[in-house]
Amino acid sequence: MDYRKVSRFIFIGGLAFLVDYFIFKFLHPYVGVSARIISFLTAAFFSWSLNRRFTFEFQERNIFMEFVKYLSSSKIAYVTNVSIFYVFFSVVGMKALFSYIVATGFSALVSYNLYRRI
Repeated sequence: MDYRKVSRFIFIGGLAFLVDYFIFKFLHPYVGVSARIISFLTAAFFSWSLNRRFTFEFQERNIFMEFVKYLSSSKIAYVTNVSIFYVFFSVVGMKALFSYIVATGFSALVSYNLYRRI
C-alpha cells in the first residue's frame, strides 16, 4: 500500500468534505434535500481535480473519458454516502455533522478503492 497516496487522498478528501458540508449548509434552507446532490457533485469535481494531479496521476489521455470514469465511480460512492447519511440523519435522528462524518468515512473507503483503478 502506498501510504503517501493514501495520505494525499485523505487530505484532499478532508478538503472536499468541507466543500461538501458548507455548500450543503448554505443551500439547504433554500432548496431542501436537493442541496445534498449539489454539494456532493461539487465536492466530487473538486476532489477529482486535485486527486488526478496529486494522488493518482491518472494516465488517461482523454481527460473527458477520465472524468466520466471518475464520475461513474463517484456514483457508487454517492449512493453509499447518501444512504448512510439518510439513515443517520433522517432515521436515527443524529445531527447533520455526525451523519456527514460517518457517511463520508464509509464512502471514502469505497472511493479510494474505485478511483485507484481508473
